[in-house]
Amino acid sequence: METNVTAFKESKLIGRQNEKSQILKLISNEVSQDFEVISVWGMGGLGKTTLVKDVYQSQELNAMFDKRACVTVKRPFNPTEVLNSLAEQLSDQKQWNHDILDGKKYLIVLDDLSTTREWNDIQSHFPRMVFGKITNLNEECPELYEVAELIMKKCKGLPLAIVTIGGFLAKQPKTPMEWRKLNSHIGAELEMNEGLRNIKSVLSKSYDGLPYHLKPCFLYLSIFPKDQDIKRNRLVHRWIAEGYSTEVLGKSAAEIAESHFMELIDRSMILPNKTTYFSQKVINSCQVHNLMREISISKAAEENLVFRLEEG
Repeated sequence: METNVTAFKESKLIGRQNEKSQILKLISNEVSQDFEVISVWGMGGLGKTTLVKDVYQSQELNAMFDKRACVTVKRPFNPTEVLNSLAEQLSDQKQWNHDILDGKKYLIVLDDLSTTREWNDIQSHFPRMVFGKITNLNEECPELYEVAELIMKKCKGLPLAIVTIGGFLAKQPKTPMEWRKLNSHIGAELEMNEGLRNIKSVLSKSYDGLPYHLKPCFLYLSIFPKDQDIKRNRLVHRWIAEGYSTEVLGKSAAEIAESHFMELIDRSMILPNKTTYFSQKVINSCQVHNLMREISISKAAEENLVFRLEEG
């Protein structure tokens, strides 16, 4: 029986060595980061689980990580159950807490996630990269910490933003004035600064990859002030009034607009406001990540789609 199981596992991986090598290379390239996510996606039946679990068990990764954990997400989705399963595999604890991943490198595989919302519910519990560590902050200038907190708020935990902006600031004079300049003019810096242009390039690709019908809906969000809680009904009615949503194949303009809202949520172009969740998990409002808002403002100006008054 044992021999048959081994033979079966190996047979399912025939012809997948190239994909396995690509994933191992991605992991090797990113292992120096404090927090990095690699996604493997595709339709059911392609063998994603078999491929990733073979990578997970690879000897090549032994020296890269202190510990590993692999959890298959069950239905109905329960993030607490997933996190507690990780806690048991990574430590001697039965319940998850932020200290479990402190100071060590871990490889974590989450199998069978089906939506970005499920991922967001789990990854919000993982420790984020420490901005002060990237920028080599010390306690000699408390004002720098205050400015760093403002910049971190604008990054809202986006790993790419934290690493790139943190790396840029690490090379700048460590004075509150210089850092306040970046915080005040981060939109212009994204356009002009070579060190930060990578952020705009990657985030712009998120916009460029949107279907045609979602692009104007996303650009319309540039009219809202930063950090504003945008009510779902208000936004949907505005889209309808602006002609971004019309009746199609028996579906009302309101139904189409509602589907646009959820598509932008699922693509992480807008962030669900979890404080407004009701028991039936209806998302009644959203926010736009500050850096994504900068992209929407820039793209809207390029398209001459939205006229904005400068904020006072």
